[in-house]
Amino acid sequence: MKPPSIGEDNPQWVDEWLIRTLFNAAEVWERAQRGELRTRVVFDNHPSKPLAREPFCTRSQIIPYYLPNGAPVAQAHQ
Repeated sequence: MKPPSIGEDNPQWVDEWLIRTLFNAAEVWERAQRGELRTRVVFDNHPSKPLAREPFCTRSQIIPYYLPNGAPVAQAHQ
C-alpha cells in the first residue's frame, strides 16, 4: 500500500506500525539531528492528567520536519 502524500485529497488510514516503520526507515529524526532537516515545535503542552496517566510535568509536543527549502517531510508527536 502506497502511503498518502502530504496534502493528498483522499488520505487513507494506515496502521500505526506502518507509519513508525516509514518514519524510522527514512531516518527522519536522525536526519534532523545531523542538520539535514529543520524542525520546530508547533504544539507544546501538558497532556490531560486524568486521561494520559503520565507523570507530573510530562510534555506533549507536535513537531513537523522540513527540508531546507521548507517542503514538509513528516510530522511527529512526542
